[in-house]
Amino acid sequence: MSQHQKHLSSYLKSRRSVASNSGPSKERKNVVEAKPSKKSTGKVLTLLKTKAVDLRRLPDELLLKIFRYLSPSELLVCAQVCHQWTIITKESLLWKPLLFKLPKQVRDSLTFEETKGEGFDWKSEIIKRSINARNKEILGLRKKRKKSPYTGLPNEAPQSSKPYLLGDVRWKLCVTDTSGKEHWLPAGSSKLFASSLCIRWYSLQLPPLARLKVLQVFAFLPVFYHRNWTPNENSACARSLVLQEDLRNSRGAMMSLGTAISEGGLITAHVISPSILAACWSASWKDGGELAFITVCLHHHNLTEKILFGSHDRFASPSGSLKNPSARDSPGFFFVFYLSTFAFKGGNFIHCQRDTLPQFSPPRAFNLCGPHWPLVCPCSLVNAQKLGQDICFLDVTVLHEGKLPFWCMSVPVRVFSNKSHDGDFSSEGEKLFIEYSDEHGIIRIDLLKIENEGQTFVTNVELRLLKSFVNFWFHTSY
Repeated sequence: MSQHQKHLSSYLKSRRSVASNSGPSKERKNVVEAKPSKKSTGKVLTLLKTKAVDLRRLPDELLLKIFRYLSPSELLVCAQVCHQWTIITKESLLWKPLLFKLPKQVRDSLTFEETKGEGFDWKSEIIKRSINARNKEILGLRKKRKKSPYTGLPNEAPQSSKPYLLGDVRWKLCVTDTSGKEHWLPAGSSKLFASSLCIRWYSLQLPPLARLKVLQVFAFLPVFYHRNWTPNENSACARSLVLQEDLRNSRGAMMSLGTAISEGGLITAHVISPSILAACWSASWKDGGELAFITVCLHHHNLTEKILFGSHDRFASPSGSLKNPSARDSPGFFFVFYLSTFAFKGGNFIHCQRDTLPQFSPPRAFNLCGPHWPLVCPCSLVNAQKLGQDICFLDVTVLHEGKLPFWCMSVPVRVFSNKSHDGDFSSEGEKLFIEYSDEHGIIRIDLLKIENEGQTFVTNVELRLLKSFVNFWFHTSY
């Protein structure tokens, strides 16, 4: 190393040591520790405000380019922002390219002549035809499904074919209080049975019962689907009112400790309507009562029509009474064949059939006596909430001679102990019975519970139909 290089190296080392010991230089320190003055801060903030992007000031052409990247559901959300966006989201330039992403049935519903017509509204037509094609596809697939020989209803079990109605629908509970405020709650769980759908809402955070006014159950079904009939992610949904019950009457809250059908320590059970079972915390009754959970059971009969054709404020109109040819031609008959199915939630099915009925004497009671039917304990759904083993949901489906349902229900019922002495000493065990009645008729089911075998048997089923209901349905005059 030359003498010049040695001198340069020693000089650089000395400068490094000085810099490390003395810290940053004055110039550097001034840069690091410099703080903007209040005057400069105001200028920066003013500049930021003037340079900030205000979406409301964007030109329509630029908004159109941005909106072209959105899905149909996202466009509907943007349409609710302001009046300007509402007008822009109606542009055909946004909706026409989306048509090719929709199912074939939607695309085929639009003809060339229609789309070229003056005043053709692409937005409203795509929404309307998406709903119509969805409904038609669901009903068509439902007709192709094999019907149960016992219930006369299509099989609603999960299918590989799309769209799958009960798999795509989302259930929500709306409880309106006395001030008019709506409390929306998504379903906590649901379970599909052969003839009904059971939906539950738990961990409810609602006002006391004295402040609750109306309970409503809504079904939310997607509007937009992909080409393979799978619903779009976060698709816009059509809302249908399925159930509505008043929680108050002229005397106040309809539920009270005195209206409980069962008490199980922590909670009390209440029947709000033939399809709704509610539970209240026992400890809350001193403060007026508070809901713990709600269970809704919906029979499959007409459920598809209620979901597809209902609206946010009205129920879908079910099919009315049916004129029975045999009843019309022969006034002495009302129906010569019937098939009834009784199902306990969590249990086996009981299929009861009688082929021949007396002529010129419309029967009022059908006693279906025979061998004992084994039955799994009918309390598996409610027992988890410690209500005791005296409540279950009973599904009933009665078919007329055309093998079509005409009396269907899914209702919460209580299992009572039968203390009467009927003279039957052939079986040892605890005798129980279930009884239910409405404007259509009366059902009584006798049970035999054998504790040491861990089984419950059905020993007798009695079905009574009211003449007024028979006359209404079959247009007869008994």
